[in-house]
This record gives sequence, structure tokens and C-alpha cells, in this order.
Amino acid sequence: MAALAATTIASASTIALAASGAGGNDDSGRQASMRTHPSSHHLSRAASLLRAEALLAEVSLPSGAQREAGEPSGAKGQLARRGGSRPASPLVVSAHAFWVVPSSSHAVFEWALSHKPAGTDSSGHTVGPSSLEEVFYGRNFRSGALLGSAVTIAVAASTQGPAYVRVEAYVVPRAMRPADERIPATARWLQITAVGALARHGHKPSPPPITIERPAEVRKIARMIDALPRAQPGVYSCPMDNGSSVSFTFRAAATDPVLAAVHAEATGCGSVSVKIDGRKYPGLSDGTELIHEVEKLLGPRAGQLPHPL
Repeated sequence: MAALAATTIASASTIALAASGAGGNDDSGRQASMRTHPSSHHLSRAASLLRAEALLAEVSLPSGAQREAGEPSGAKGQLARRGGSRPASPLVVSAHAFWVVPSSSHAVFEWALSHKPAGTDSSGHTVGPSSLEEVFYGRNFRSGALLGSAVTIAVAASTQGPAYVRVEAYVVPRAMRPADERIPATARWLQITAVGALARHGHKPSPPPITIERPAEVRKIARMIDALPRAQPGVYSCPMDNGSSVSFTFRAAATDPVLAAVHAEATGCGSVSVKIDGRKYPGLSDGTELIHEVEKLLGPRAGQLPHPL
């Protein structure tokens, strides 16, 4: 394999986009999401497709690889469908290309394993039906326009050259919060209500509600909620959920109508639901972290709030 030179799947018009990776994404930790407000702008499907094509352009194959307009007949239908590493998000956008490489399929597979695209932070490989071999590279982003990106290189089985290859690049745009999903600035009164964990015969006893009437504290908690990221669509595996939760009810004063109602799960995925002026908004995440931040702010007053398992 060392003797094989690289052919980059690229065009001059896409290299500049590819070099930017996720275009403004960074890998800062979760704490940053508690301090900064998410943008309300969504990356359009057309812009996502450009990102996918740019990512596709960065993948390299062995020297002599020739791009085909469609699946090569020699692949015998093995490359007609996407591989098993497609991201599960309903927002995923992809771009793909077919290639014929003057090498054995195993040599191309080994090449793909040893040539990790720049910027990726996860990888894997599978051997699928009819001995279809697939290499997967991916990257997740803590913030920015993209939630993640991935590249799959599928090689159709062949005992002799040439090798038939399908390269697919995926990007998953981040679903953003609406710009008006913010606790109203008129909120000056807050009641925090905790629900205990589930037990055999219902929930464990819940602590009494906590009432906050200091406007500065109310606004601090409102800003914590405003900084939470939107929950992303897709299928997720959550930690154990014991049923405990914390609700935040915001008003201008104790007897005034509810301005905003926020419900945060203390365990599981930490899902957060939001209603503002009676309108339900997209769900948020990081509810467990929110509860921790509120505990730090309130000190001993928050001693009975539920904790994660």
C-alpha cells in the first residue's frame, strides 16, 4: 500500500469550503453552552449540501482512481444503496460519488483505513452483505452551524482489480432555537417546584416549592434557561430516568399571570420543555446541568432539589 499515491476527490471550487471544516464550529466544552446564546439561524439545505460536497472533496483514494457518473456495472449493485453508517438525524444532507480504482478491493479498503480525513474524531469499519467493506469517519461539534459530519467509503468485494468504490459525505445541520424563545424581561418573580424520583407506589415525597422574589436572581436563572441549547431531532440512548424533575414558573409578580413555564428533567437525557405566554416552544437539552447551576446560585435554599443518579 505504501507504493500507492493519493488521488484527492476534489475540485478547486470546493477546497476553500472544505478547509473551513464545519464553518464556525468549535469543540469547546459543555460549559460554553451554558454561557452563550444559540443563534436562531438555520443552515439551509443548499448550504448543507455545499458543506457535504466540500467534505467529499477532501477524501483521498489511491492513485489512478477514476470518477464514474453512476455505480460502475462491475460493482453488480453492491454500491447502489447507502451503507449502514448514515447518521440517524432527519436533518442529514449527503453527497456521494462512485469511483473505479486500479487496485484490489482489499488494498483500497486498507488505504481508506490508513488515510483519515483531516478534522475527524471518530472512525470505524464494517464488513457488510456480500462482503461489502465500509470505512466510517465522523466528527461532532459542540457549537456552530453543524451538529456533525461524516464520511463513508464503501468498497465492493472483488477478487481481482479494479475496485469499485462509493464515497458518501454527510452533514447534519444544527436545529437552532427560535429567536423569541426567551424568558420575558418582565419576569421578576419565580417559583421552583421539584418532583421527587419515582418509587414503587408513585413519586417519592417532593420538597416544598422555592419562591424567589429578588429580580436579580430571577433574571440570572432566566439567562441560564435562555442559554440552553435546542434538543436535536433524532434517536438517542438516554441514561436511566428516575422520574425526578424541576419546574420553573415565571411571573411579573406573585399574583400576575404566568409569563413562562419551564420543566427540566433531572435525570435521563435532561430534556427541557418551554412555554412562553402560553405558547409551546421547541424542546431544549442540558436540563441536568441547568439544575446544577441553579443549585450553585441558590446555595442552601436548593438543598432538596433532585439530583441525577
